[in-house]
Order: sequence, then C-alpha cells, then structure tokens
Amino acid sequence: MKKTLWATGGVAGGLVALDRLLRRRHRMELRGRAVVLSGGSRGLGLVLARRFAAEGADLALLARTASDLDRARGELAARGGQVLAVPCDVSDRAAVHKAIAEVAERFGRIDVLVHNAGVIEVGPVDHMGEEAYREALGVHFW
Repeated sequence: MKKTLWATGGVAGGLVALDRLLRRRHRMELRGRAVVLSGGSRGLGLVLARRFAAEGADLALLARTASDLDRARGELAARGGQVLAVPCDVSDRAAVHKAIAEVAERFGRIDVLVHNAGVIEVGPVDHMGEEAYREALGVHFW
C-alpha cells in the first residue's frame, strides 16, 4: 500500500513538474509586445490589462465609454505602462478598422489581440427576445 501511494505521488509530482516545464517553455515574453485588449476599461478586461502591464506589455485598450477608458489608462500609466486608450464600439466594423490602424500607427505592430468586449443583458429569460441574443453573439463573434 505504501509503495502504491509513493508511486502515485511520484507520478503526480512528475506530471506537475512536466506541466510547469512545458508552460515555461511555451510562455510568451510580453515585455515590449503590443497588446490590443477590447473591453479593457473595466471588469475582466481591466484585470487582464493590469496583468499585461505588469508583464511589461504596451497596451491598447478599446472600449465604448471614454470616461472608463481614461480612468483605466490613468491607472495603468501610473504603474509605468505604455497605454493607448481608443474609444471604439466593436460592433461598428469601421470603428474597429480605425482603432486598429491607430494602434498599428502608435506601436508599429500588434503582437497580441484579446477580444474581451461583450454585451450583458440582464433580465428574466422569458422576457429576452431573439434580438438580445443576436446582439450579444454578434459582439462576441463578429
């Protein structure tokens, strides 16, 4: 029984070590990389932006609300990050093209894109119409 427990523990420990080695080997260096983050001014997007900034990435935050973008940009810049805040409604294709062109102009390239923007509809499912689902899925997929 003890040998089985030791063997199981050894295999589990070996798998954990292998997992960490593989993750470290495939880990992307973010320092100096240009990261575009939609929905980056609050919630999960802002949490991700903080992490990217801590790793030394140059950030381009896209969001609809200019005041939220300004607040997020100020916070991240105070931490030493290089941050471009671009008001952009990702459901507007022309606005997205303009925002991406602005990011490419500023940073010279885009290394990472995180599409985090979304629409949250709150209400009883019985009152939710098809259009609400179309809008939410449209923002996520298109």
